Amino acid sequence: MTQFTNGHALLIGVGADLPITVEDATGVADFLKNPAYCAYPSSQVVLLTSQQARRQAVLSAFDELATAASEEDTVVIYFSGHGYVTELPLIGQTYFLMPYGYDVKNLRQTAIDGREFADKLRAIRAKKILVLLDCCHAGGLDVAQTKSLGATLVKSSMPPESTELLAEGNGYVFIGSSRADELSYAGRPYSVFTYALLEALGGKGVANKDGYVRVTDISQYCAEILPQRTEKRSHGTQHPVLNFENADNFVVAYYAGGETEPKGLPFPELTVEPPEAALQPTGMTFNQENQTVHGNQTNIGSAGNIGQIGDSTTINQSGGVNFHGSGQVSIGGSVVGGDQFNLSGDFRGAQLNIQTLLENVTQTIGRLPHGDVDQRAQVQKLIGELQSELQKVPQHLTQESEKLAERLEALFEEVAEDEPDAAVVGKFGERVKQMAGKIAVALPTVLPLAQKIVEMVKEML
Repeated sequence: MTQFTNGHALLIGVGADLPITVEDATGVADFLKNPAYCAYPSSQVVLLTSQQARRQAVLSAFDELATAASEEDTVVIYFSGHGYVTELPLIGQTYFLMPYGYDVKNLRQTAIDGREFADKLRAIRAKKILVLLDCCHAGGLDVAQTKSLGATLVKSSMPPESTELLAEGNGYVFIGSSRADELSYAGRPYSVFTYALLEALGGKGVANKDGYVRVTDISQYCAEILPQRTEKRSHGTQHPVLNFENADNFVVAYYAGGETEPKGLPFPELTVEPPEAALQPTGMTFNQENQTVHGNQTNIGSAGNIGQIGDSTTINQSGGVNFHGSGQVSIGGSVVGGDQFNLSGDFRGAQLNIQTLLENVTQTIGRLPHGDVDQRAQVQKLIGELQSELQKVPQHLTQESEKLAERLEALFEEVAEDEPDAAVVGKFGERVKQMAGKIAVALPTVLPLAQKIVEMVKEML
């Protein structure tokens, strides 16, 4: 079996709020190890995703790579996650890569700053190092003022320290997925940037059909194809960032397992998706099997099967939509009087107004038969603070904000019952926190407020 024995790679897909980064990093790792394509030895390809991609694990993997790779070897570093630049007090402008589990209140201990990243790269003896950074994803913290830092975090595709490394002329090549003022488009089976990278590694656009893919093959193909695939789209055109001054046009890998004729790729054709699609986990279902929900109105957002209305029990959702009970149904904007059930998501009619929903919640709290006056006033105050924060939410998270308000309304409708079902309250509370967590990737203040509201509800029962 022919192997590209000089190839070493470290692939990092952070996951968490960006599940697509795990798919992308895994796809690159598999392609590099595939004997029919890049043919890297499996033992020389390290993949870290989700919880495996915490700060210390990433730094340790760099140390191991520095020991394993020789001067003659080729090294590929791939990071897919968040990257930010911030102006820190007393320190100045600082770049951070955000591994799994980062904490904005403690970036020094949970993230990897640009200086630290550069030092880890310097420790690698190889003279041919390709660094691939897919960092400008949708969502994140750049729109929010992080009071704990006293600074704003702004998306950045490339650490400023890369300029220093390039000036040293040690064979570094940096490729970022998009410019700092752009977002990286998602896609299936991989993001637009990663798909282009894999095409290039598979020999698409190689200058010489000699069996090897070189850094200029990759950079030039990405520079050409990314703008073509994203032009005239609503989020603007995506352009990769290419930095390879003073670097030789070194060989990165085989493109056809040692053969000279490029092969077809072993995955489906690309489907381009908007940047915010990177934030949405795939294959999620809303499962209400064997659940009973009480109350006059329940609003649910879902792209899957739904079965719930009024005082009702759902039995089995695998076949479609099942309704039981005496309530009435509103679908696609038509309303029937009485108890109402609104189908959201793929069945959504007119968008619900966040302010109206939260005002309904505030009125419901005022008539709760549970808790004392001070508790009800405190919860109303928290709802008011949440409403103010949701006015700052980015446009691409408006739907999530509406769903959060809907889930709060459903929670308090249940709490307003004379004898609320504690199990149902608990489940509604968890759904409130889950949706707040999705919004928190762009507006971190939302999740703590939602958690306080759910905790207060439990204390009132």
